[in-house]
Amino acid sequence: MKRNFVLAVSISALLTGGSLAVARSAGQEESANEAKLAKQARITKEQAEEIALKRAPGNVESAELEKEHGKLGMK
Repeated sequence: MKRNFVLAVSISALLTGGSLAVARSAGQEESANEAKLAKQARITKEQAEEIALKRAPGNVESAELEKEHGKLGMK
């Protein structure tokens, strides 16, 4: 019984560690992609947020650079 418990905990730890490694890798890839897009942009993310706030006052909760249909834009 104790052996089964130790085995279950070990498997759980391995699965959790593996999923964390995959998530970390995806986050690094996303950061690299955003940095690449930022180099292509004509204005900075901060400038885009400032322009958006002038047009529609409020709060910017999040911003993301993306390329859609061959065009770079903020989401």
